Amino acid sequence: MKFTAGQAAKAVGKSMPTISKALKTGRLSAKKVGNRYEIDASELFRVWPKATDSEGLPLDTGKPSSLSLVNPKINYEIKALQDALNAERKLNSEKDGRIADLTQRAERAEQKEDAAQAQLVGLLTDQRDTPRKGFWGRLKG
Repeated sequence: MKFTAGQAAKAVGKSMPTISKALKTGRLSAKKVGNRYEIDASELFRVWPKATDSEGLPLDTGKPSSLSLVNPKINYEIKALQDALNAERKLNSEKDGRIADLTQRAERAEQKEDAAQAQLVGLLTDQRDTPRKGFWGRLKG
């Protein structure tokens, strides 16, 4: 698979000037065809890893998948699967929000429990300023 400089920038999440500088310094090798560069995918990913989203999935490079070029009928199935994936991601994010809310509630309940326990310990302990005298100390004065 070959990339142009723009496609390469999108694929690795870098800017065009970064790709151009890497080509000029020799950090990234490519074949020049006319006034454009053809960058081999293995060479590009040798220098930089593929760009991924927050869930670790590769970002869309803007090129149609090779499957959709072979069989246009598969586009409907791909769209349905993408919609299902988006629905699952939304559901997953809602669950993450609920988990975060429940975690905060549990932490607050634990803090209240700790405060109540400290109050109980304070009530059950001797709070007098003067030390308590024993039997002989009270007898003698």
